[in-house]
Amino acid sequence: MKRVVLWAVIAAVVLGTAYQVLTRYLRSDEERIRRVIAKVISAVETDNPQLSVFSLRGYLAKDYGHRGEMIAVDRQTALRYLGGLKQAGYVDFQVEIRDLDVTIDGETARAEFAVRVTAAKKGSPEKRVELLTRRGLNRGVVDFVKDEGDWLVAGSERVPGDWEDAPPP
Repeated sequence: MKRVVLWAVIAAVVLGTAYQVLTRYLRSDEERIRRVIAKVISAVETDNPQLSVFSLRGYLAKDYGHRGEMIAVDRQTALRYLGGLKQAGYVDFQVEIRDLDVTIDGETARAEFAVRVTAAKKGSPEKRVELLTRRGLNRGVVDFVKDEGDWLVAGSERVPGDWEDAPPP
């Protein structure tokens, strides 16, 4: 019986390792970056503040920085801000992305897209408010860096402007 369990554990480890190797090396860099974006969106949309911040932390580079119109925000500040919004009673986050364009240059990459982030206040699910974006779709730019084979978010920026020329919802 112990032998069967031992072989089952060994088989699980081998299969898990093979899956990790195949997904890392058989997917294109663009597919892997798009997957990171999807995972970041999923982390933001999670209503549990601790889980959301914990999940997001794994996709941000240690030297992550957001370039704002007036201030720059580091990794810890960005994570605290997201956690604070969720603890302040914002729920049902929704991130809408359109026109995603990924450009890769060796160990760095850039994703550009139209984005809208909304949430509802607890107790008023029918009334949605825009968070992180202003007046509809905004242009977003996210920079990536390859770290030990994994793509991580190195920086982000909301491009100023009204973006009335963004595609209609």
